[in-house]
Parts: sequence; C-alpha cells; structure tokens
Amino acid sequence: MFQRQNWISKKRSSSKAIGFDRTGLNTVLKLKTIWLITGTVMKKLIVFGIYILLISAMRISAEESKVVNQKNKYGGKTVEITFEKKDMEPKLAKKLVFYDSVGNKLKVVGFLLNNDSNTSKIFKGVENYNQAGKLTSVEVYFTDEKSKQTGCSKVITHFDQQALKTRVVTYYSESDFDEKTYSKSEEYFSASGERTRTEYYLADKEVKKTGFHKMVLFYEKGRVIKEEMYDKKGNIY
Repeated sequence: MFQRQNWISKKRSSSKAIGFDRTGLNTVLKLKTIWLITGTVMKKLIVFGIYILLISAMRISAEESKVVNQKNKYGGKTVEITFEKKDMEPKLAKKLVFYDSVGNKLKVVGFLLNNDSNTSKIFKGVENYNQAGKLTSVEVYFTDEKSKQTGCSKVITHFDQQALKTRVVTYYSESDFDEKTYSKSEEYFSASGERTRTEYYLADKEVKKTGFHKMVLFYEKGRVIKEEMYDKKGNIY
C-alpha cells in the first residue's frame, strides 16, 4: 500500500514534466514497470495454458460439429464444434475452426465458459496458423471482470517457424486498483528465449501529461543495460 501511495505522489509531481523532467518521470515509469514485469511470468503461463487447452480439446468427444460458413474470409469453410457437458473440464463451450480454400487450418477460436471453474477468467483464445500448418500466434482475451482486477485485457504471443516465441504483446486497461498508465507493451526475445528488449507505450493521457510516448528497456542476460525515452516525433531523451 505504501508503494502504491508513493507511486501516486511521484506520478502527480511528474505530470508537470512537460519540459521532460527525466529524473521524475523515470522514477514513475520504473516503479510501474516493476509491477508489469512481475506479472509477466503469470501471463506467459496463461498463454501457454490456453494453447494447450485448445489443442487438447480437439481430442475430446464433440456434441456437434457443423459447417457454419461455406466460404469464409480465407476462402474455405468454417466449422463450429460444441462440446458435451461431460467434457466441460477444459472449460470450452465451443470452438470455431477456419480453413482456407484447399483445406489448410488457419485459425482456431475457442470460447470458454464464464463460470466458477474458469478461474483464469479467459473468455476467448485464438490460435493462428500459416499455410504450412505452423503456429504463428496465440491470442488470449480476458473477461471485463478480470481486466478490471488486473489491468490486462489481452495478450498475444508470436512464434517463428521453429515454434520459438519471438514477441509478446500485452494490452492494458484501467483496473480497480490502478489507473491506465500504458496502452500496451511489447516484449522481444532472442532465439535462445532471452528477453532482449521491452517497449512500453504510454496511454494518451500520460503522453499529454509527460510529453513522452514510449519507453524502451534493453536487456542482456536478464538485466537492463540501457533505457531510452521517446516522444511522439521519435526523438530520444
């Protein structure tokens, strides 16, 4: 609680920093960044969990499978699969599978039940594939209730051709305990899985208060080695 109050007081004082009071703003952003980075591990586990959830659900019995669109935006069919109540352990209510004109699966959208068993409060998960059948990204969407609790509304994880994670994009929202400071963050990873940099994009009201648009942290072996602040014109401070 003390840290939260301290952060608010520093933030208010830095709101006068239209002339780029770098020291004050950096203190504010670093305190906020600590909170965001702390939640990174949990968010990654959630992303991994929803991916396993959707894939594993393909192996359980379906109550009904039907074509709901003969020609979708990819040129192929869209198949809707609904699940029997006894198969509700994965918490999936239904799944949409999108194919292209030659039968390649390009997208899988899973809709989760919003009940007590859905403790993660994810209402939708999306898997995107290329025409070679390789997973390119996984999207996780949280319920409004969860977004208000955590300040996180959506997480998208991108993969390369070797199924290695290359980028994680997190979209933020206002929460019950914090005002919205960032609109989104983007974490970049090397082929070895190490985080190389994180870009934090400030919400519009923070841009107006501080004059800054983006903060970039560069990493080496898990430690921040450089920090850059940008205004909307791309100038570095």
